Amino acid sequence: MMSHPIYHHYITNDNDVYMSPNSPTIPVVPAIAPLPDTPSKREFQIPRWAETRHPFLAYVPMQPLYDSPPFDRLKDHGTKYKAIRHGSGWRVDPYVVKQFETLETNLLFIIQVMRHRANILMFLDFAPPSNPRDYGYNREHKTVHGAQKSAELARDAFLPLMALCAYSMSYMDGIVPGSDDVWHWELALQEAGANIDSVKEYKESELVNFSKDYPQAGVFIRNDFWQFKNLVPRFERNNVPVWVWWGNNINPSSFNCKTFLRLYPKHEELQRIRAKLEARRVWNTAVIHSSSNIVDHHLVIGSPKEEGPPAPEKGSHQRPGETWQDFFARNDKLNQERLQTETTSQRQQRLSRELAQSTHQLPGKGSSAPVVYRWEENPVTGHRMRTRVTRAHMQIVRDDLTHITTNGISALI
Repeated sequence: MMSHPIYHHYITNDNDVYMSPNSPTIPVVPAIAPLPDTPSKREFQIPRWAETRHPFLAYVPMQPLYDSPPFDRLKDHGTKYKAIRHGSGWRVDPYVVKQFETLETNLLFIIQVMRHRANILMFLDFAPPSNPRDYGYNREHKTVHGAQKSAELARDAFLPLMALCAYSMSYMDGIVPGSDDVWHWELALQEAGANIDSVKEYKESELVNFSKDYPQAGVFIRNDFWQFKNLVPRFERNNVPVWVWWGNNINPSSFNCKTFLRLYPKHEELQRIRAKLEARRVWNTAVIHSSSNIVDHHLVIGSPKEEGPPAPEKGSHQRPGETWQDFFARNDKLNQERLQTETTSQRQQRLSRELAQSTHQLPGKGSSAPVVYRWEENPVTGHRMRTRVTRAHMQIVRDDLTHITTNGISALI
């Protein structure tokens, strides 16, 4: 039986609707801005809005491993690259230069072969990333810091180059018919004269790891950005996260692109999520009024299957995912064990606390007063969370309490 694809709906605080065919979460929506001329590593490793100049940036690895050849030479060991004196200036250690040059040359060779052998989608304004050597790791520098900095920038520049390489190889990612395990890109490199051992090294590397366990930056796409319509299925196949923007005034009648219509939001799902979003806003308003907590303005509501139990409040003694019934059952057992070793003095203190709370008077404001917790239902997930009631808030919630349990052993209510 074929399983139906699961599409994920999201609504942001500004009521914009997003759909994803393959991502169970959505990051902070980036600003719509072109990539800077000299981007930093951080600017590469975030999802960006789709642009025809850089379709390959969706493939930038978010957490590169650099744990095996040939990319182990890029691993950051937490120390500065070695620089040596050269005449009146400084150069990066020749060993590092050689390692970088070899890797850069090989990646550019792979890209060139793929472009000649595959029908890679490259738009008229397509712009490849700056090459690592453009940052001067193989040139002389006036200062030792300049040489070391050039190596660091070059190392980071391998990220978009790896992404362009992976993007290009994805056009030849099928198995050659009649072979056991030979990929089309693998055969193309061998026929282009690449060393067989080197090809095997790349085959076993993270460069062609398109699994869900190897996260890639992904891409945000406007629903009217038709230029990327043929790229969405490729992104899905390669587990590159895709988020399609639908705005807040959705009208499917103006769309005839099957790719995007397939990702058209479902009305009933949006109604359910909007109800949850409103409940969350009410919840956040209550939190603001009762404490100084700051509300996250990048709040996003998604599908229910993605929402597990909220993290218990610190100091509440509630375990992750624990229901209120399980909490009391566990504490009853602990209390019984404590009673077995209770001293006469401890027994007298417990009885005094129980007597003081027998009429359920409001606790005092002193440090020795009982700590009060309330089981509040999270309106988004439905889980009841053990939430501490502040002294100032106690009078407000007092009238809403329908059942009060006193724990004389641990002085908690």
